[in-house]
Amino acid sequence: MGMKWAAAVAAVSLWATGAGAATIVDTGLGSAIAVGAAIGPQASSFGKFTLTQTTRIDSLEFYGQVLTGGVARLTISLSDFADPNLPGIFLPGGQDRTLAAALSAGWFGATDIVGADGAAGIELVAGTYWIGLGSGGGTFTARHYGGAAVPLADEALFLPAGGYQDYDVGKLAWRITGRRIYDDPPPNDNAVPEPATWALMILGLGAVGGALRRRRGRERGLAAMAAT
Repeated sequence: MGMKWAAAVAAVSLWATGAGAATIVDTGLGSAIAVGAAIGPQASSFGKFTLTQTTRIDSLEFYGQVLTGGVARLTISLSDFADPNLPGIFLPGGQDRTLAAALSAGWFGATDIVGADGAAGIELVAGTYWIGLGSGGGTFTARHYGGAAVPLADEALFLPAGGYQDYDVGKLAWRITGRRIYDDPPPNDNAVPEPATWALMILGLGAVGGALRRRRGRERGLAAMAAT
């Protein structure tokens, strides 16, 4: 019974706080350099993703190789109202990270995001967004690998000379993690417990009381035997 009671408490706690860290986007590793994107002052890459519930984004990463160390800029934006298949307005919470040149490919980006409220992660409501990778100024250049096994539905490149353009052929590699937050309001701490909850509480207390009574009975029996 104690295990059932603990399980009930855990379930209520999970409902109230939302699930723990979860993978929001994972396209898999990029393997095709030829269809990837050359990132730097000359180009930025973008991919569209959807959140089904309020989420705090903890990390934004791309798979590829940092060619020249410098400041990488990872961003989140909304879709363009005129063309939903392209990025639009940038949201607060862009993450600049100084990345060193790497001899081989790997996951790079911002893995310790802190929001404007000082809490871990950037909170986003359910909706459609774009993750972006570009140069934060200076010397940063990278090769964003393509050919991901599970690519995002829509992708784009931004070229300063020509603006945004579709780039679904790239199948760029992205990874986003976060903590989902349930959209339903948390339970009222002052609310009267449900009958099922009362039943579990009573049964749990009864089991504890029974165990204590049996233990005391054994102790009295042992004491009587010792006295004789």
